[in-house]
Amino acid sequence: MFSISNTTPPRTSQLNPTEKSQTTVAPEVRPEAGSEKKEGGHHGMHLSALQYADSKVKQLLTLNGDRPTLETMNEKINERVLTRQHVEGALKSLASSNVVLAEEQKQQLQQGFGDNLPKLSMLNGGGNAISGRAMMSDAELWEKISDSIGNINNSYLKMYESVVEGYTYFYQKFSEKILAKMGSWVQPGKDGNSVKLSAGEIMNTLWGILNACKGDKGTEDPSYVLLPPQSGGSPVETFSKAEADMWAAELGLPSSCVQQRNGNYVVIPDLTPLETMLTELQNIGGYNGNGILELDNAKYQAWQAGFKSQEENLKTTLQTLTQKYSNANSLYDNLVKVLSSTISSCLETAKSFLQG
Repeated sequence: MFSISNTTPPRTSQLNPTEKSQTTVAPEVRPEAGSEKKEGGHHGMHLSALQYADSKVKQLLTLNGDRPTLETMNEKINERVLTRQHVEGALKSLASSNVVLAEEQKQQLQQGFGDNLPKLSMLNGGGNAISGRAMMSDAELWEKISDSIGNINNSYLKMYESVVEGYTYFYQKFSEKILAKMGSWVQPGKDGNSVKLSAGEIMNTLWGILNACKGDKGTEDPSYVLLPPQSGGSPVETFSKAEADMWAAELGLPSSCVQQRNGNYVVIPDLTPLETMLTELQNIGGYNGNGILELDNAKYQAWQAGFKSQEENLKTTLQTLTQKYSNANSLYDNLVKVLSSTISSCLETAKSFLQG
């Protein structure tokens, strides 16, 4: 079961605008004048680029192996995003440094990406431009791998990360606004055999969350949008209905989660549990002028059981989406492990040359 902190900051973009537009590349190591003539000069450049790439790929593997809690999810996602950008830049550096691959190393890369890219192609929109290209130069192969990693980052993992961030925000707001206040909304009745329930307060708060998710009555909060990823501005960013429908189906969300915005579409959380909570309160009736319901213990317990059932539905959806994100990371990990093995092999080759 997740534990929830009592305050939730608004969702922010994974990186600030300047970070989003930049990819960190390993600093290019330029040989001193005349050093090209020295034996091993180019291999020294290769060694520096390989060491940087090796450290960043291993850092990414470590991060992907972590299983964050609900409270640390957004922080860990941001850390992974930045490290993946570093890896992409390091691969570009290997291409520009003309790091040479042995035939076995080249085959390892092509086979590893050839085996795993098709598993992602439905969502990342890219074909497999790496395997089956026997005549590809080493520099071109590093470049293609960097492009593939970047494509998977932007069109696959970034989508799952946005979903988990959005649904985490949604659940935490429900927890802060409803669960944390429930103790003050439930009071003993007059005779000890009844309960006073502040149903009006509960319904108004539920309506507030529903309106913010749906964008009704000027209360739209972009942080509740699961997809496409949001930068935090207004109006919300959108994509086509076909994309929205595809992602809703992939995530196991009902079609009601696909909502129209500004002529296009977004995917929002499944609001069915909150709507059911609202309907069940409305159906009880018998409020006094202050929106207070006085229920006998049996009726209160029946209402409470229904409420907790819907709360569990919210938790189950969050756990399901988090697991899908974990599965997406596992597929990505397969590619990163191939990269790590190959880069480590190239690094050992470069070290052996310089030592020999």
